[in-house]
Amino acid sequence: MNLSAKTLIAAVATWTGIVAAATWTVSLQFNDNLRETIKSYEKVEKWKLPEAITASEKATKKLMEHLDQFETVDKLRSVNVELKERLHAIQNESTELKIQITKLNEDVLSLQKMYSQREQTTVKEGASDSLFDEKLVIGIKTIYDGWVTCYINGNFKSLSPGEFYYVSIGPIEYRVAVKEINYMEKLAHFDVLQMK
Repeated sequence: MNLSAKTLIAAVATWTGIVAAATWTVSLQFNDNLRETIKSYEKVEKWKLPEAITASEKATKKLMEHLDQFETVDKLRSVNVELKERLHAIQNESTELKIQITKLNEDVLSLQKMYSQREQTTVKEGASDSLFDEKLVIGIKTIYDGWVTCYINGNFKSLSPGEFYYVSIGPIEYRVAVKEINYMEKLAHFDVLQMK
């Protein structure tokens, strides 16, 4: 055998030893990895993975419900603040309205005192009527379509519906108004307020 064949045999033997050692090492590592994988599977099996996933989903759902409740509470707080502001505004308006109502009631009382008595009469053309214990006399001369000529306590006047005529008798003043004219029946309706 020559040296190069010995060298070649030695190299192949060395290489075979290295490959065998490497294969042995890789196989040991593979076996170790395989054992770790099996242990992991055993642990997962102990966990009862489907039940763990179901429990995790339930916990996640409850957590989401709690988060939704927190959002709802925040929204309700915001709505509560808005409602309190509206209530305050309404209370202010209510106070203002009560003040205005009180003022209007005072004005009504004042007007009632001012216009303490009222009498009405309907007078035919060519006739007269006395009011307020015969202190005020209204006589109709002519009834036209839309106005009348009349005498009020001897003073000649032409009045249309809605017009006023004031008459003073001593310290008392009267407001005479034509309320309605019926031209066909030759009637005029008067409203008279005694003012103090």
